[in-house]
Amino acid sequence: MATYFLQQDGRQTGPFTLDELIALPITTDTWVWTEGMIAWQRAGDVYDLKLLFRTVPPPFVAPAPPPLEAKAADETKYPEYPEEPRRKRRGWWWGIGSVAAIVLLFVVYQSNSGSALVQSAFTSERNLKRELRVNWNQYLAATNSEYQYREFGGIFNLKVIFANNSDYMMNEMTASVTYIKSNGGVWQVLPVKIFNVPPHTTITHPVDDVHRCTSVDVKLTGAVSREAELSMINGYDSGEPGDPYHMH
Repeated sequence: MATYFLQQDGRQTGPFTLDELIALPITTDTWVWTEGMIAWQRAGDVYDLKLLFRTVPPPFVAPAPPPLEAKAADETKYPEYPEEPRRKRRGWWWGIGSVAAIVLLFVVYQSNSGSALVQSAFTSERNLKRELRVNWNQYLAATNSEYQYREFGGIFNLKVIFANNSDYMMNEMTASVTYIKSNGGVWQVLPVKIFNVPPHTTITHPVDDVHRCTSVDVKLTGAVSREAELSMINGYDSGEPGDPYHMH
């Protein structure tokens, strides 16, 4: 039986079976993951979870038909008139043609307006992605938690805090932990990598204790987002002026 993990309020919980998910307060926008998924997905996009969000329409009530009114037979006799003149019929056709032309022009205008809106939305989304790639340090970060250290060397209970404040899923985030000795020298640099960080989420990753050094320096060194077309990894350069991390 498949089990699911949840991301809620920056915290990962689970695993839960499908029966257990029914009793949990999840929505279609809750991020979920199960074995076989490449990345976290919204619950509303997972086929096996759609039954959690089914809605039932209200009962249909047919409107009562209007009362029938008996029409009195019209026995009035009207004089017979000759057939409408051809000129008047021609005027009718001109009127119908004018209305059809107005309707056609309106349809063309609406079509062009819709295309313009789609193009505008596409351009806006493209600009948002470029803004993230160019100014990534305003949306992505890695810092250290509070930790304990010994005066003669030793770092304990250290955690790396990854923050994704963008609107896009980060498939990878990498940080470097630099261990600094009491004399200011560097003992070693340790890379720490996590995967599938949802948008507007902070994830804390524990680091093993060490018995040397008295302080650390943590910084973000890489990130990959297929959704935002971001590839900020060592050695990658798109060749685009001002947008070197644009993934192709």
